Amino acid sequence: MGSEQWVLESFKRTMHLPRDFTIICHTRISDKCIFTGRKSLSLKDFREWDKHISSETLHIFNLSDEYPFNFTQGYKLNNKYYLIPELSDEYPQLRYFSAHHMNLNGNLLLANDVIHILKNHFKEFNNGS
Repeated sequence: MGSEQWVLESFKRTMHLPRDFTIICHTRISDKCIFTGRKSLSLKDFREWDKHISSETLHIFNLSDEYPFNFTQGYKLNNKYYLIPELSDEYPQLRYFSAHHMNLNGNLLLANDVIHILKNHFKEFNNGS
């Protein structure tokens, strides 16, 4: 089970690496992370994290209505696609195919939204905005 503590830890471990864009897939807020042993993130933790995030960031939230912090930098995407029903009988070979708690349709719709955001970002970047 992933946790927001692990997402932050992964961000910290890699934030020194050069990149054109960062995508952060936020996850559930849990009491304790099984990977790090760290307890829930505090408001101070979120504020510190926010200081290191650039405008070249996409935040993907599965439960944005329940997320306890509003990041000030970057784009935000509420991923509601994990709620899409399983594929119909039309594609029985893909009925149980899923990843990241979404079915194939949900993954494709999310990918389309991400591509749209990135395309617009780099279009603005190339136009000097």
